[in-house]
Amino acid sequence: MLSFNSDKILSEDVNISQTDRYNISSNLTLSEKVMKMEQRLEKEFEDYFDREIQKFQKLAMTWLKNC
Repeated sequence: MLSFNSDKILSEDVNISQTDRYNISSNLTLSEKVMKMEQRLEKEFEDYFDREIQKFQKLAMTWLKNC
């Protein structure tokens, strides 16, 4: 059974050419690369956000001590 990102599903035997197989596997590899990039960007954002929160907390504590 094959599904190509649509509501239609092919449930009979389908012959896929060697070129199409290569393209499909390349797309999967590209998809995996995109997922890894998204994960890396999420991690970088979380790290950045955590650093900014820590900076803000330090500034807030300094400000409170000086009041």
